[in-house]
Amino acid sequence: MRPLPRQNPYQESFSRALDVVRGRRSADLEALGAREAGQGRYELPVLGGVFVVDLDEGAVRHRSAQDAEAAAAEVRANWQILALHYLSAPGPRQDPAAARTDPAWATFADLPHGRGYDPVQRGRVLGRLCATAGRDRATFVEACRRLGAEEADLGEAGFRFQVFPRLAVAIAWYAGDDEFPPNASFLYPENVLSFLPVEDAVVLAECVISRLQGKPW
Repeated sequence: MRPLPRQNPYQESFSRALDVVRGRRSADLEALGAREAGQGRYELPVLGGVFVVDLDEGAVRHRSAQDAEAAAAEVRANWQILALHYLSAPGPRQDPAAARTDPAWATFADLPHGRGYDPVQRGRVLGRLCATAGRDRATFVEACRRLGAEEADLGEAGFRFQVFPRLAVAIAWYAGDDEFPPNASFLYPENVLSFLPVEDAVVLAECVISRLQGKPW
């Protein structure tokens, strides 16, 4: 008897997340900022664009926020899974009347179970940023503005990125000198784990850095 072929880990994660989102009420998805678009489809604003989440077909595609008639193109697996995990989230329990624009910011090391993995995260995320789109102030600022990020009072150059409707992140950038190269901090809202598991926090940062580098969805 032949063993069954092993399923791709990304496909496994995607399938599990898709099943969860399919089981949610429309009101739950709308509370996270998704808009019902008919026939099992939802539109989810993502970092200046729109993801079209087709629950019937089991697909996540991207289209321009400015052109609703443009054909949507499939996005990479990590973005697909992030979007589905976000739409699976309970979100923070919070009184809307007391809600702030953003919770306090936290680094990856501040998150539960994040400190032990922080050196790897810094290499995968911050080292990559400072070697490319964050190699100097002008390049960093231009890349952030191209994504529609808002300036923030963080570091020597700081920007806030609205990744999903209820989940923003930020980057604080610092110039180098003759001895040290530029450095940066990738910042999450302190309630980020209400929206994504801690493993996804690294993937989220990598995805934002990829977009700053001009890489496709």
